[in-house]
Amino acid sequence: MASGNRQGFPVRAWIERRAVVLATTAATTTTIAATSLVWANPADGLAFLYVVPIALVALEFGARAGVAIALGCIVLTGFSIETRHVHVNAVGLSTRALTLLAVGAITGRFADRMRSGRSRQLQLLESGLALAALSDPDALPGLVADRALELVPARGVRVAIDGIRPAQRGRLDRERLRLVLTSGQSQLGVLEVGVPRNRLVTPEERLSLELLAVQAAIAAENQRLLVLQRGQAALHAELSDAHGRLAQQGERVGLLLAAQERERSDLARELHDQSAQALVAIQLGLRAVEHDLGSRPSRAHVETLRCTLADTSRALRDLAVGLRPPSLDELGLEPALRSLADRAGARSGRQIRLVTSGIGGRLPSGLETTVYRLTNDIIGVLTADADLRVALDPPGAELTIVATQDPSGKELSLAADALAPINARLELTAGMLTVDRHTIAAWIPTAGPWPDPAAGRWPDLEPIKPS
Repeated sequence: MASGNRQGFPVRAWIERRAVVLATTAATTTTIAATSLVWANPADGLAFLYVVPIALVALEFGARAGVAIALGCIVLTGFSIETRHVHVNAVGLSTRALTLLAVGAITGRFADRMRSGRSRQLQLLESGLALAALSDPDALPGLVADRALELVPARGVRVAIDGIRPAQRGRLDRERLRLVLTSGQSQLGVLEVGVPRNRLVTPEERLSLELLAVQAAIAAENQRLLVLQRGQAALHAELSDAHGRLAQQGERVGLLLAAQERERSDLARELHDQSAQALVAIQLGLRAVEHDLGSRPSRAHVETLRCTLADTSRALRDLAVGLRPPSLDELGLEPALRSLADRAGARSGRQIRLVTSGIGGRLPSGLETTVYRLTNDIIGVLTADADLRVALDPPGAELTIVATQDPSGKELSLAADALAPINARLELTAGMLTVDRHTIAAWIPTAGPWPDPAAGRWPDLEPIKPS
């Protein structure tokens, strides 16, 4: 609808429009006046018919217009009585005049109140729409103060909302109306209206201010929730970024571990296949030299060298097995763990009693490597004889490594640096670790994927679960 054709509320039918009302009023007034002058007796009750045009004008234009047309109708009544020379006593004339004035004043007052109420409703509607469309929280107090001045002829208005700079319009005296802005059980702010001197706030004005206070409280709560949602969205974005960075760091650490595992495998193979074999060949050559030499001192010297080479060869084989046991690649996880437990017990002088369940077959190479390294790290923190259990329970779901020391022995080493390698590996596998004084347990999900460490890529995994 174009702005030139815009109508207010309520929308009127053609018979209710102002031009039709004025025409009807003029025609009715003229008809009554003409009838009184020509045919009817003005002393009769014909003058009371003026209440029709008076009511129409009062309803359309208000109390002042109603009183004005009532006075005009009284003048017309007096003119017709004087023209027709009809005797009407003062009581009759006063009765007619008071009746017409009362109709104009009361009907006009009723129309004024209806029009004022409709105006306040439209103002409250506009204020509600403006508050709902507000995008700047700092502008909320000022907007509420301006709307309050439009609703009530106040000397000043002050609006204070928690977390926002207060706004004040005009001047506030001691006499003021104070309305609290509440949402549920929470107090969000206050609306203060300076009451003019020698004037009371009408019930309609107070109700309008209370409705405005409700609108302001809803808008303040919406702004608070909007700020909270924006903060949550920003926090969610930051957490997503942090999760992405952690995933990338985890993948890089996984690649580093895979590269280290490949280097260990290559170094172990080189020690076993080349260096150890070269030492064996030298040892055999020294034996031949010893056979050819005739003097006992020379033989003793060669024997010493041969024994040194034998010890070095054994040390190189042990180093190769520690770096990457051939049994792990050739025979599988269970034989490699038994060999690990035996070697660890022989080195430390402690007894490591290994029990396995569900790992007799071959598992993915990456999973076998992780379990082997975790078991090696767990054995490293033991301080006494222990029972070590490695099980796949239930089969295919979760792999557990539990080491329980003898209670009579020394308590486990719970230092952060001792547990750091274990936690680092578990973080890459979404595993979980629990430790007390005599027991250390690790849980590893087996869902995979578990590529071969030689492939050079580590799977994308979730962060470690809290223990």
